[in-house]
Amino acid sequence: MVTIITSVGYPAAGKSVVADWMERSGITVVSMGDQLRSRFEKQDKEKLKQELETSNTSSLLGKWATQQRNIHGSDVVAKWTAEHIENNVDADTVFVDGLRSNEELSRFQERFESVYVILVEASRETRLERIRNRGREGESDFTIQDLEERDGREEGWGLVNVIEDADYKIENESSMEHFRNRISQVFNDIKNED
Repeated sequence: MVTIITSVGYPAAGKSVVADWMERSGITVVSMGDQLRSRFEKQDKEKLKQELETSNTSSLLGKWATQQRNIHGSDVVAKWTAEHIENNVDADTVFVDGLRSNEELSRFQERFESVYVILVEASRETRLERIRNRGREGESDFTIQDLEERDGREEGWGLVNVIEDADYKIENESSMEHFRNRISQVFNDIKNED
């Protein structure tokens, strides 16, 4: 039996810190974003830029992700991720980073016996600062409008619904030590429940 623990939240809320904590604690981590990016990297970027009418690499990835969801179903990234876990991961507990919708959650619930969702929250201002400072291509000059567009895109994928259905909530506005302590508490609660 595989237990899936997953995080949900707006961009730069702190989901990757949860993933890092899990990995350091010996939990296998699988990123839905990595599953998406690995397929994106195989695409002809110049053709996609023309097709999707954008020159920004970060925006291009998001538009391509939306296109894939429109073509293959809103749970396609979860499907790719679940297949990766089933075929490549030998662990009792797997942390899945990057859940975006109830359809994705349902895909995991269909394929795995226990699934727990952790909501990570942070203000828009905090998240904007984090995006500008995290060193990803095309994000150092990110604006509040760019963040609102990204938030809106993820809301269009169903993020708000899965946020409302989260099993646990962690606010990420104070110190890193406090945030990591809360992650530890939530993880222990999940293990006691499982």
